Amino acid sequence: QKPGSALSSAGSENFSGTTRDSTKWGPSDLIYGAGRFSRNGQLYYYTPGSSTADDYALRQWHPQSLPYNEDWAVQSDVNLPSLTMSPDSSISIGLLLMNQADPDDNAGVVLNRVESAGSTSHYFSAELDVNDDTIIEQTANNSTTSAAVRYRWDSATETLHFEYDANGATGGYSWTILRSVVLNTGSTNWGMNSSSAFIVSVLGLSSNITISTGNSVWLDDFTITGFPPVITTHPVSQTVAK
Repeated sequence: QKPGSALSSAGSENFSGTTRDSTKWGPSDLIYGAGRFSRNGQLYYYTPGSSTADDYALRQWHPQSLPYNEDWAVQSDVNLPSLTMSPDSSISIGLLLMNQADPDDNAGVVLNRVESAGSTSHYFSAELDVNDDTIIEQTANNSTTSAAVRYRWDSATETLHFEYDANGATGGYSWTILRSVVLNTGSTNWGMNSSSAFIVSVLGLSSNITISTGNSVWLDDFTITGFPPVITTHPVSQTVAK
């Protein structure tokens, strides 16, 4: 099921209750391995059954795609506690953005917790793929467990900003740019134009670790902020003969 027309109008979801809103998120998730979502006041990521090296769940926003030729921002609160990690394991929670015409052009902005070679790290990351090849990987170490991540699109400069707020909604949102990427030139060219659009989803991703809903890995307060075009020339009233 494809999302609605490209619109920069506002949209939101606070994941209240336990019932899936299929109008907003379609009838089902894209899942792989043991990755799953469960809605109960927040959107919890968990891995029932046997975890694998590549588990994920993806829930796509359906009311609209996001236009290339207008400004917009999309954000979500994320929660990732300081869990004890299995050897060579990872957890990531955040947002995924795709070129609607070519999903192999995609980008992620997430909060991560990773164990590697006996050492555990906690950090934000921005990743951008072109034709399914990872071109950009940017990280920022941060021990926060409750935060927010955001994409902000500047249509005039054709630039995608990857941003985070390390304490989320606490004290109001204040965004730090993790990376800014121009999407119309060089190695990061997604081949889009003024009639193109983006698809946004919420994402949970993990490797080699069993996660329960009680571990509180979740997303909440998904929000699209639209910046529709300003009307610079207003219609002039006319007298029409009857």
